[in-house]
Amino acid sequence: MKKIIVTFSIFLAVVLVAAGVAFAESATSTNYKVVTGDTAAKGYASSTNYKVYSVTGQGGVVGVPTSSSYKVQAGLVRRYATTSDSDGDGCDDVKELGSNPALGGQRDPYYQWDFFDVSGDKSIDLTDALEILEHFGQNPGDPGYDQKYDRDAPDEAKLWKTVASATGIDLTDVLVNLQSFGHGCE
Repeated sequence: MKKIIVTFSIFLAVVLVAAGVAFAESATSTNYKVVTGDTAAKGYASSTNYKVYSVTGQGGVVGVPTSSSYKVQAGLVRRYATTSDSDGDGCDDVKELGSNPALGGQRDPYYQWDFFDVSGDKSIDLTDALEILEHFGQNPGDPGYDQKYDRDAPDEAKLWKTVASATGIDLTDVLVNLQSFGHGCE
């Protein structure tokens, strides 16, 4: 009987982990830890007794609470899908925290310049490159200049992850945009 209970316990733990459940007092990633208060021991919990640092349990911005995306219950935290776009770049936070850059992942959900979709269609494609070329030669302070067309890619290992620039809109901006050609957040 003891062997059956142990086997069932292991099975239940695997099912809960697969369902996206993190047990209180356990760290399921280096970027978040669930910390309980005494109310969880009484059979109920309040989100004020937890500190949650990632929307998906994947790499998140350490120290930025995102507990609004969780339903906190006694002893466990359940993850809910979110469609928030904290930085307004057209790519929702969950996708930016994902692992696949082609699907909008490995980006910062609080930094608006890292998804180079200037057309606003949630896809980096030829439309974006052509729109950047329409502003070719414009510099900060010029009429029509918009910083959304002026970017840089400082990390050579992640050329698709862009940052704001103020060097003027030139061919470099088009080439930087093309480094993430085909990436999308649909």
